[in-house]
Amino acid sequence: MRILIKFKGFSLDKITIDKPKERTLKKVKFLTDEDTYAVKVFGEDGKFLYSLGIGNPFYANYQHIGYEDRLYMGGPVSSSKIEVAIPLHIEPTSFIISKRDISGKLKDFQEIFSQDELNQLKVKYLGKKGRITELSKNIKNLPSKERPTFGKKIGELRSLYEDLLSSVQEKIELQIINESLEKDRIDVTLPGSFQSQGKLHPLTITTKKITDFFSSKGYLIEDGPEIESDYYNFDALNIPKDHPARDMHDTFYLDNGNLLRTHTSPVQIRSIEKRGAPLKIICPGKVYRSDADKTHTPMFHQIEGLVIDENINFGHLKNEIMTFIDFFFGPDTKVRFRPSYFPFTEPSAEVDIMEKKSKNWLEIMGCGLVHPNVIDMAGLDSKKFSGFAFGMGIERMAKLSYEIEDMRSLFSNDIKFLSQ
Repeated sequence: MRILIKFKGFSLDKITIDKPKERTLKKVKFLTDEDTYAVKVFGEDGKFLYSLGIGNPFYANYQHIGYEDRLYMGGPVSSSKIEVAIPLHIEPTSFIISKRDISGKLKDFQEIFSQDELNQLKVKYLGKKGRITELSKNIKNLPSKERPTFGKKIGELRSLYEDLLSSVQEKIELQIINESLEKDRIDVTLPGSFQSQGKLHPLTITTKKITDFFSSKGYLIEDGPEIESDYYNFDALNIPKDHPARDMHDTFYLDNGNLLRTHTSPVQIRSIEKRGAPLKIICPGKVYRSDADKTHTPMFHQIEGLVIDENINFGHLKNEIMTFIDFFFGPDTKVRFRPSYFPFTEPSAEVDIMEKKSKNWLEIMGCGLVHPNVIDMAGLDSKKFSGFAFGMGIERMAKLSYEIEDMRSLFSNDIKFLSQ
């Protein structure tokens, strides 16, 4: 019978084949990842029959049949006799005894593909009841002179497995990153997705266009509260108690007696009280009236202008308005001033422009010289100071500028309409 020894430090005098006991056969283990040495059995013509492991990678160099189920056998077997069990139906003609490569022992680490599996492996080898921990507990059972060597080997083994676990951890983390990158991979050859850009609302554009014009002419932009008192909204503007604008069906009143302002004219009174004269202001803002149809909305925007100084006359007002209309609608726009009535101006007028397509006259604003009563109630001397005022609806200006048929479209939040 041929015997081939594949490593140093191992001698074999003879091989005997005996019929194993029944007890031994029940404990036969084939080659496992934990065996230090392997006996490979070959038949006739060198045909490989099977392998059997000998020893344990943690310490034992030899292994007796009947001890395979134990992790540690207490050191090298003193006897030079090594018994291996071969199944009865096998007729060996040769053996190869070899020291196993470390990669065979560490197969556990080569088959780890998830964090959970790695955690289980940590517990298996390094946990409180892990194999290396169990080995450490057995140091006390060794002879004193063998304990240092055994302890050193266990330390080296622990370091080895910690390094292996760390290496596998890095592999898993890299695998997770690669999977994430593959999942989130961007095909740079694909066309980019369209990102729609927002636009300013037509009312915002119109408001800015008007305020920029008057700001360039030295007007201050003033603002005031939208919830007003009856005094600032009506009394201080010379609006009598029996004026229709004071009716409940035209004005939104609050339970405390205040109201939602029906025009931005109260800002004019507050500005005169605060700044005095001379004064040039423009007052943009929201106003509220109980009215809703194709040309009116219950909430809309106004811009009013006010100039207070000495010797102001209607010619100043007309020049200012004509200059604005030329800027906003174009120099070829036809304009007319119609006499009208407003409680807070005297004389008063309404300004119309001719629509270029229909040739119809369209009202765009009201205006007039500030009524002396308004100047006096604001705390100025109407015999010394005079002024003019004008006011326009921003929605109407936007409607004419953008040729909008239904003014309610401005508040519909229709993206198709607003993105035109």
